[in-house]
Amino acid sequence: VIFFISQWGMYVSAFTGVLPENVSYAEYARQGFFELCSVCAINAALIFTVNAFTKKAGRWADIALRIIKAITAIFSIVLAATALSKMFLYIGAYGLTLKRVLASWLIILLLIVFVFVIISQITYRFRFNAALLIAFAILFGTLVFSDVPTIVAEYNTEAYQSGELLNIDANELYYECGEAGIPSLVLLSKSAPDEDLR
Repeated sequence: VIFFISQWGMYVSAFTGVLPENVSYAEYARQGFFELCSVCAINAALIFTVNAFTKKAGRWADIALRIIKAITAIFSIVLAATALSKMFLYIGAYGLTLKRVLASWLIILLLIVFVFVIISQITYRFRFNAALLIAFAILFGTLVFSDVPTIVAEYNTEAYQSGELLNIDANELYYECGEAGIPSLVLLSKSAPDEDLR
């Protein structure tokens, strides 16, 4: 609670789409990502510790434990949503990269993990491990089979040509996207509004 209160201004900015003063988009997104990883690790350790070392002395004790775990998971979900909104701000300003896609993928996975934690506290029949395995397989399959380099190249090119992105990094298209970036580079060489970029 203290952590959320101390960072309240940053959270409000993330959800309203406004960058805080004296912070770059990159710093804002990185800060959100690493805060998320740290806090989620602490919260996951707390939940596992509560599960492992707390004696379940009756129905009310079990209900109290479930409430504590659900509240901890809710904090993690809020933090994950904040980190994702910070990443979307960053992508909106500078476009996609492979690293930004992977970071967003991990944030979504953590978000799903803690949603499953809440569901497992509400219903006794929920199979947490099976659900997590299926979710991970679907997300991983989506990442592997969606041809991320092509998505990155096409998104950045379309956003640049439509005016959503002010700049586009041709070197990134060439080196990070590899062969997937070639059609975008050819298109930009013919129709980019910036002569230096062409």
